[in-house]
Amino acid sequence: MCQQINSVFDRVNASAHAEVDVCLSNLRVIGNVKRFIISRMGSTGSSWLAKLLNAHPEVYCSHEGMMAHVYPSDQLTARDVLEFIGYFAWDAKHEAYSVLGDVGSAFISHLHYLTSFTTALLVRHPARMLNTRLTVYPNDQSFSAIPADSQVCIQELWGINLNDYEPIDQIFLHDTWTFASQVWVLDKADLLIRLEELQEVENCRRILHALTGLEYSPTLVEEAILKRVHRRTDGDKSISEIVAGFTARQRDWYRVMLSDVLPSFGYELLDETPCGKLPAQSVPAGDIADYEKSA
Repeated sequence: MCQQINSVFDRVNASAHAEVDVCLSNLRVIGNVKRFIISRMGSTGSSWLAKLLNAHPEVYCSHEGMMAHVYPSDQLTARDVLEFIGYFAWDAKHEAYSVLGDVGSAFISHLHYLTSFTTALLVRHPARMLNTRLTVYPNDQSFSAIPADSQVCIQELWGINLNDYEPIDQIFLHDTWTFASQVWVLDKADLLIRLEELQEVENCRRILHALTGLEYSPTLVEEAILKRVHRRTDGDKSISEIVAGFTARQRDWYRVMLSDVLPSFGYELLDETPCGKLPAQSVPAGDIADYEKSA
């Protein structure tokens, strides 16, 4: 299924990828500073990670920096993201920092072309992300427009027509597809970051170093782990309890669309404990599968 997802994703997004290639292949990067950029879905702990990254005096990390460029709009276009990346590459902050970064402004389709940056994908177990979306969506539909290409991919891969369902189910299907589609970038990004493993101090320090080249003190990281931010759901529920709370139809979609994909991210359908004996953050994303097999 992963190969099918990649094939359909490439074909449906061929024209968009060509535009990204044209815009980013000649990206002008200004300043003698290290840069990193992290792609992620919503509800992956990105606010917390950006705050932690900023705790080092030599790091300036924006969180969803592109939002300031599109305000007051509550939707984004592909052009908005490309323009932000151009700005991010140009703005060296007068080299006041050794490292510049952003969490949440780039899409997975951009990471492959950002060869001058350290690139990463931040993920969280999809059941928790879907649970947050189902909780928040009735009162907040900002940045939730479903692009036509998502509808095409879902229809082609699983024979599901989004127009047959109510908005809450449409967004569930879209988010499930968005998570599954991230398999496309696993061999293209430099790092795969699983939020669950950032909750262990030494694992977290390793990934911070991989992103910035700098050392973060154990005390600073430990304090950050104890200070959660932007919590919108009951984090004490197990994955099994969360999935049991989905409707029967949603549970079926969750199983069909993700059962073959989740092992590529180190997850299982009903278990958020990352698979493998060693932390995925210490190796490039493209090497994770072989790394875990040998562990």
